Amino acid sequence: MKAWKWFRYSAVGVFLAGMFSALQGCTETENIQAIILLLLLLLLGGGGANEGANNGEAANTFTLNLANGAAAFSGVTGNVIDTNGLINCNFDGGAPTGDCAETADDGTVFALTATPVSNFSNWENCDVPVANACGITLDADKTVGVQYLSNFTLNIVNGAANFSGADGTVTDGGGLINCFLEGDPTPPAGDCTEIAIDGTMFTLTATPSSFQNWENCDLPAGNVCTVTLDANEDVGVQYLE
Repeated sequence: MKAWKWFRYSAVGVFLAGMFSALQGCTETENIQAIILLLLLLLLGGGGANEGANNGEAANTFTLNLANGAAAFSGVTGNVIDTNGLINCNFDGGAPTGDCAETADDGTVFALTATPVSNFSNWENCDVPVANACGITLDADKTVGVQYLSNFTLNIVNGAANFSGADGTVTDGGGLINCFLEGDPTPPAGDCTEIAIDGTMFTLTATPSSFQNWENCDLPAGNVCTVTLDANEDVGVQYLE
């Protein structure tokens, strides 16, 4: 019983608990690959956690830092924690805030988890990345980069040329946009704005047949417009009066 309690609260035990929790949503193949990587990490790096201290010498200490990934992102609020409760770092595209650095003994194992999963993109300089989880063994000072996908906004607006007396509707195949347009001076009404992850594709359809043209549409094809969000975008819709 004492041995089990020691393992449960040791860095290795905490690391395994956190990592296997993160694996619950992965496929069987991904689980097997991750388990092999975890075992290699523990065998190669985890065994020397306090080797100096066990020999009566002061253990070396190193620092783990969390930082933004190389690619800029915005419009998202992310968070990274570790199962030891030492890391609790917030990301919004600016400088990370909160508990984003920790100094620990040589060989200390950290199990990091990034949320939200929907916006998480990838780790940089992570020993064992498994989806939104990252296993790190401190054997030197390390900076782990965290990359998120930006959120951007799609707006449906009246076209630049004034029109009135129209009764138009713009919808998308996913049921997120359902926008009613009557022309100036009446602003569009309904679900005319959607926030989505960088790279999200919208297929918009304008009805009825009085539709005339799109403005700022990536790929217009008659009354259908395909937009891929890579920035905030206002798509104008023009109807015949």
